[in-house]
Amino acid sequence: MAAPTVRSVRPGGRRRLLVVSRPLAGRRVIERSGVKKVLWPWGFWIFVTFYVVTAPSDAANFVHTAFGWLGSMADGFSSFVSDATA
Repeated sequence: MAAPTVRSVRPGGRRRLLVVSRPLAGRRVIERSGVKKVLWPWGFWIFVTFYVVTAPSDAANFVHTAFGWLGSMADGFSSFVSDATA
């Protein structure tokens, strides 16, 4: 079994993606570099915290609306399954 080979797609470029070739699978998998793996989750949670701290009523309204949409989708799916099995 051959080990996966790793090379830089754009050497010297600002965006560096690593391509991992897996000879047995016959396809390439694109992985993000380590910095992007760390920055995206941290950036997301920092933005959420900033949004909640600076506009708590808007954040609560957003959460309330999102859960309302989820409830509506669940009701629709429930009625679909009930009608399909009846």
